[in-house]
Amino acid sequence: MDKEMFEIQITDEDIEWVKTIMPDIQLDECRIRILKNMESVDIHACPGSGKTTILVAKLAILSRRWKWSNRGICVLSHTNVAREEIEERLGSLSVGKRLLSYPHFIGTIQSFFDTFFAMPFLRSCGCPVNIVDTDYVVERRWGNIWTKTWLEAHGKDKYVCDPLELPYKLDVKLGEETTTYKNVVKSITESRRRGEFTFNEMELYATRGLECKAILSKLIQMRFPIIFIDEAQDTKRQIWELFDKIYEKPFYNSFYQAYGDSNQAIFNSYEKMEDVKHFPRANALQMLNSKRFVPEIAKLANGVALNESKMIGECLPFTKRDIKHTIFLFEEGAESVVIDKFADLIFESFTHEELVKYRKYGCHVLGMVHKSENTMGVSNYFADYNPEAKKQMPNKLIDYFWIAEEQMRQKGEFSIKVEYIAKGIYKLMRKYPLKEINRSSSAFNSILKTVQPENRKKIRTGLLEIMHMDWKTQNEWEIIITKILELLSEYIKKIEARNDEFLQWNGSEKTEEYENNNSLVNTKEYENTSGDKISLKFGSIHSSKGRTHLATLVVETKYYEYNLTSILPWLSGKSKKLGVRNTKRLKCHYVAMTRAKGLLCLAIPSKNVSVQDRRELEKFGWKLEMVK
Repeated sequence: MDKEMFEIQITDEDIEWVKTIMPDIQLDECRIRILKNMESVDIHACPGSGKTTILVAKLAILSRRWKWSNRGICVLSHTNVAREEIEERLGSLSVGKRLLSYPHFIGTIQSFFDTFFAMPFLRSCGCPVNIVDTDYVVERRWGNIWTKTWLEAHGKDKYVCDPLELPYKLDVKLGEETTTYKNVVKSITESRRRGEFTFNEMELYATRGLECKAILSKLIQMRFPIIFIDEAQDTKRQIWELFDKIYEKPFYNSFYQAYGDSNQAIFNSYEKMEDVKHFPRANALQMLNSKRFVPEIAKLANGVALNESKMIGECLPFTKRDIKHTIFLFEEGAESVVIDKFADLIFESFTHEELVKYRKYGCHVLGMVHKSENTMGVSNYFADYNPEAKKQMPNKLIDYFWIAEEQMRQKGEFSIKVEYIAKGIYKLMRKYPLKEINRSSSAFNSILKTVQPENRKKIRTGLLEIMHMDWKTQNEWEIIITKILELLSEYIKKIEARNDEFLQWNGSEKTEEYENNNSLVNTKEYENTSGDKISLKFGSIHSSKGRTHLATLVVETKYYEYNLTSILPWLSGKSKKLGVRNTKRLKCHYVAMTRAKGLLCLAIPSKNVSVQDRRELEKFGWKLEMVK
């Protein structure tokens, strides 16, 4: 194994071959150097630089040359969305499909440490693992605590049931001999005995497993000589420490490479973001030229980048070469007028042909704060804004059905509908398992992998029947639920599941929205005198990550202080001493300001921008427009 691993090299011939299967790939000197590198190194890639494309190309080359039947390549990402993108792109390449099954592993970082560290360790200790889901588990634990008064009086909620350290270090100043402390510990203990764990606990048990079983590092390196980590900037410090422990001694010439952009480390909510100190490592390879946006946007976004490396925008220019990247300085009460001005500027900046060509990217209005209770948020600019419209983790099964229908309508693929509905059903199985619930590359396959082989045809047929059934009235929904529970009666605790709010009907409030063909919630429509139409989509900065827009407006919001106002010096290219909040603000607004291909705008209250500030902003390249 040792000698063979040293022989793996990516050659010029491999580079020419990958061009034939990925004809749209653009390879310059720095990207070829990244493709050929087979050492432990990080790749720091700016937005729109084609990071995932390069990773997929490298995986395709390695898949073509892989010789081992019991050792594989491991590809990890922070989110299921990123994982699914890699799987989809590999699946479109005949050689890439080999990586979608054993001995290779493509999954989230969480699933990797659960599967190969935490679960084996817990089971070796005689502890079952039936469900891993923070919200569900802490909700059940909290419900079993009968001494909540003191906790609630001190601002604590259900998340106090998620220990900071093993076995029971709680996020609360409470004596271990008190009745309340003992009550919380008892609830956690009983929950663990039932095989219920939070994501954080699984990370802690993965660490404990590595500490107790030193051989694990060697076994993992033998099993996965190469690990790639995508969206590495969102990885927590504790996870990097786990990787450091695994690779402290490279036994088999094994290595890991991490791909990401430290400027975009905003995955967690802005209250919990951590400084990225483990990524990128020293001597990282750089991808700083972006095909996403024009040079002017690259220059403006570089002002808020914490990393000193400067992006280069290489997007081809638009027909109108003098596009005005504008800061709207608005008076109090004119927030909605800003949106109208932005729409006018979009019509002014692009031709009819360009608006049609780039419609798929859309035009977006983003804010750092989008839930605006007693503060300034996105809803100040659009009164109909609903911050709950696009939950990443739906609270009810019927929401998975709504999302599935919307996605199929937008993309025209039944497989997308199948997978979204399967995600909801799989979540139900994990909440109320009668037997061990298995995991696979997709929710649909996870369900089939869980059931007995002789039942798989029946379950597959039944699930597909459910996905074709009507469900938009309460009676129809009850029939759906009965069908699901009967079909999976050997795997789901029917009585407990039936009483869970997760299965309740709430479709009536959404029926009008969807049946009026207005699935694009949080959208405002505009049409100019020439008949051109655009839709402005409103959302949080976090929801825009990884996306490309035609035009972006970033609006002022408030988190303790005004967010954009607080970073005015950086918006004009003048960096100042950083505090914790401004570090978080810069990361968020860097993400927001690197979405647009052709037009970038900001909206800031005029009272917050001095005459000197305005001079500096204009000097840096912004056009200022007053809005009353």
